Amino acid sequence: MKKIVWPLLLAAVLFAAGTTGALAETEEAVRTTGAKWPYIVGGIAAIVIGICLSIGMAGTHSRNEVLVTPTFIPIPMPLIPAVLGIVIGIAAFIQTPADLYVLGGVQYRLYEKSATAVGLVKDAEPPETLTLPDEVDGLPLTDIRQNAFSGTSIRELVLPVSLQTINQGAFRNCTALESVTFAGENKKLSIGNEAFRGCAALKAIHLPESVKELGQSVFRDCAALEEIGFSGKEIRSACFQGCSSLKSVSMRLKSVPDSAFRGCSSLIVANMGEAESVGSYAFEGCSSLICVSTAYATVIEGWAYANCPELLAVGIGYEVKSLAGNVLSGSLKAALYVGSEKRGTRRKGPACISRKTGFSPVICCRTVHCG
Repeated sequence: MKKIVWPLLLAAVLFAAGTTGALAETEEAVRTTGAKWPYIVGGIAAIVIGICLSIGMAGTHSRNEVLVTPTFIPIPMPLIPAVLGIVIGIAAFIQTPADLYVLGGVQYRLYEKSATAVGLVKDAEPPETLTLPDEVDGLPLTDIRQNAFSGTSIRELVLPVSLQTINQGAFRNCTALESVTFAGENKKLSIGNEAFRGCAALKAIHLPESVKELGQSVFRDCAALEEIGFSGKEIRSACFQGCSSLKSVSMRLKSVPDSAFRGCSSLIVANMGEAESVGSYAFEGCSSLICVSTAYATVIEGWAYANCPELLAVGIGYEVKSLAGNVLSGSLKAALYVGSEKRGTRRKGPACISRKTGFSPVICCRTVHCG
């Protein structure tokens, strides 16, 4: 046993150093160094420790004992540390960071078939215009990592055709960002939660047709945003909340989620196409809002159009299944207008009048379409 004490101690020190280094390798460290040694050293040391412990146990009374596993395969006790060490070592090797590449002050992580933008090199001066390439060292750039450029002072952003994913918070709180340009029509592109949240200087953005949905709070608190081009049919909650310069929106959504346009104080007209439901607080606090067309919505949640003092007309679906009594709370001028049962048709007055039973808002029989 004494013969393996020093190798065991050395392996333990190496393992501690390796695992500590791996845990201490923060996002910034990965961006600047991409050090692999913590993972490699930790993995090797785990294997050495396991083998040393197995050798030590083999010389004790436990050498004849066995452990019966859930698969009913008996394992000699001295072999258990070696097996565990090998498992931990393999796990450490699997977690070893991929190769990193620096191009134009931006750090990229290279994989077998693609590259990911990790962020700016530490202490590098952020460029005014950030143009991400289609390829990095011969590999297509497909992803922008979570929080990769969050809080940086870039003013213009040009994104490549190869891009497939903008992950959560990738450009969050880039308060100087004024322009986002897509170099071409991406074949596939998804935008994660809060990707552009807090980009207070961003005035307009036109998303490629390949963007079918927007994550939660993607453009939340983009106070200067006046124009949005989005042809998809799905957005998540609070997607445009706090976009106080947005004046008009026209989208073909399946549903309007909770707080989608909450606090859009300059919004005047909203046409939600054939959305079948409107979530809680969807348009709450839109102080300039005059007209909302949700003419096919059959489920309207609480406070959906509340506290909109200038609101006059809200179009809702004919076959209403659920309508909260407070949907127009604080919107004293507003009335709900029941839409057509089918596109291009209009029900007569009595059918609509009967639908106001049990509903506190005033319901009129006229289809509303906001231009």
